[in-house]
Amino acid sequence: YEPVAGDRAWWPGWFRRVGNVEVRAKNAPVLVAVENRRVVGTIMLEVDQDGEGLMRSPDAPAHLRMLAVDMEYRRQGIGRQLALVAIDRARKTGRSGVSLYAAEYMMASHPLYESLGFERDTRHDVQDGDVIEAYYLLTF
Repeated sequence: YEPVAGDRAWWPGWFRRVGNVEVRAKNAPVLVAVENRRVVGTIMLEVDQDGEGLMRSPDAPAHLRMLAVDMEYRRQGIGRQLALVAIDRARKTGRSGVSLYAAEYMMASHPLYESLGFERDTRHDVQDGDVIEAYYLLTF
């Protein structure tokens, strides 16, 4: 996403923080897809605490982050399968739903999320003035 998000002042710090999987995996499960002993996809499921270790409200929906699939392996259903497994795990926790944020520069992923039942909830969009930085999506 750097070519489209890199001009935002917050981008480098945000990317370093959320991209540090080693630290984040200590706080929330990171599910992976593996092909020939190579990690080709990931997704993080935040239920009781987020990736930074902050406790989540028991009333809050579970939250998905960092769905990513290696460029070579895209359009093979890996992202869908990772999301489905994460959603299934979230359902089993008894949370009220599953949320995620998807920015405009992540438009390629929006059809996937819509096909999984996610719908936009504008009350929780992230805005910078008139610019919507991230769309809040929720399912079940």
